[in-house]
Amino acid sequence: MDKAQRDLIDIMVRNVLRKHKADITLNTLDKNEKEEIKNIIQNIQSEVEQFLNKKKS
Repeated sequence: MDKAQRDLIDIMVRNVLRKHKADITLNTLDKNEKEEIKNIIQNIQSEVEQFLNKKKS
């Protein structure tokens, strides 16, 4: 995945967090919650990457 795609995904994730008024700095979350969010974001990035790769084909 190139930098432009990663940047786009990061923007989308930040927008979702803002929409739900989540603390973007994650200061209020414990270690397990941070890890869960990290895994969810990685899964989203993977799905978006797969989708974009299919569109290129």
